[in-house]
Amino acid sequence: MATPVDPLAQLRAALPAAYTLDGHLSSGGQGSVFRGRVSGTLAAVKVYSATSDPRRIERELSALRAIDCPHLVKVLDTVSIDIGGNRHEVVAYEFLDGHDLTALAQPGASRPDLAALRSVGEQVAIAVEQLWLKRIVHRDIKPANIMQTVTRNVLVDVGFAKHLD
Repeated sequence: MATPVDPLAQLRAALPAAYTLDGHLSSGGQGSVFRGRVSGTLAAVKVYSATSDPRRIERELSALRAIDCPHLVKVLDTVSIDIGGNRHEVVAYEFLDGHDLTALAQPGASRPDLAALRSVGEQVAIAVEQLWLKRIVHRDIKPANIMQTVTRNVLVDVGFAKHLD
């Protein structure tokens, strides 16, 4: 009987030595996100599925690299890897120690006070304005794409962005 393949072990073996993975954070339609490190810096490491649209990935990266804003997630590094003959794009983002705002949208969820809601709105508006100054429209602002940390709110997932230029 064949030995089962450990996907995480395969991924770790394919990544450059500067990358380490500590554990799985989430998965979605475009790939999986892991908590890890890149050259010692804590990171959220997104491994895109082999079927992900490379144009979408490049749009997100070019948008995020073009703007320095505390309310937009930062790209730390990118690499392409091969796993089982399939190419995967890997993007290391700054690690945001917090949670997305999905729970706030659930029925019966306790709502933050007006000042806290205003702060979220103002910070997301700053991120949207910074994108707009580069003629980029996010197109997917929703609670799941807003990460809240102790000190700030950060807009993530710029993959559906439309570049108007």
